[in-house]
Amino acid sequence: MAGIYDRDTLLRELRDFVIEVSFEKVNGQNRLMRCTLRPDMLPPSYINRDITEEKKFHKENVEVIAAWDVEKNAWRSFRVDGVKYVENVNEKY
Repeated sequence: MAGIYDRDTLLRELRDFVIEVSFEKVNGQNRLMRCTLRPDMLPPSYINRDITEEKKFHKENVEVIAAWDVEKNAWRSFRVDGVKYVENVNEKY
């Protein structure tokens, strides 16, 4: 299943919407996460940062995407090659 989802498309979707991502963790477990990079949903401590910081992180870590988990209220990350499916769930948030 590796390579099904394009990294840049995932980042673009995360910056505009809340998406549900199903992925396989490094340890083989499956995980479902509702996450985003929408500025209006990020924690206050992050909002004052420049978007270039987020883009720099993702440029340096090309195999991993870090996003805000809207259900756990915490930063989580996933490997792009482990993504099984993505669904836009923005209307629920």
